[in-house]
Amino acid sequence: MAQNLGSFPHPLDVAFIEERLERGRWRGRWNGWFHIADPAGALLGMIGFYSPTQGQEDDIGIGYALDPKAWGQGIMCEALRAFCDFIFQRYPAGKIQASCFDDNPASQRVLEKAGFEPFEKDMAKSAARSEKSPITRYRLMRRKGAPDGKEL
Repeated sequence: MAQNLGSFPHPLDVAFIEERLERGRWRGRWNGWFHIADPAGALLGMIGFYSPTQGQEDDIGIGYALDPKAWGQGIMCEALRAFCDFIFQRYPAGKIQASCFDDNPASQRVLEKAGFEPFEKDMAKSAARSEKSPITRYRLMRRKGAPDGKEL
């Protein structure tokens, strides 16, 4: 486990992604995990969402991981923007939320480039950390009057 990747192994393993995708299949809630692949079909990472209340409380959360070989190329920024558009088009949620550890500036940049804004500080633990560490929670609000989440 890598410190900044929460509960994802480092380096990102294809078998882990396949197992995570299988566990994240529809189970009566709003949730799902998807591959991120290059144009040739090589697996680069994953992105997913969950909503225990099926959006009744505006609580769609997201998570993502990318193989270190693909870092710094804008791949996750592009995938996250497209994924959030998909969520807003398909579901009536008013916002999407994510969190990341404060010592993970790359993930913070990905969220901010995708339009997420920080709104809360907290402490959290992960499988890769022996104690709680500072996190920042981010959210992306659906634009008013834009049913598909895109600004009019």
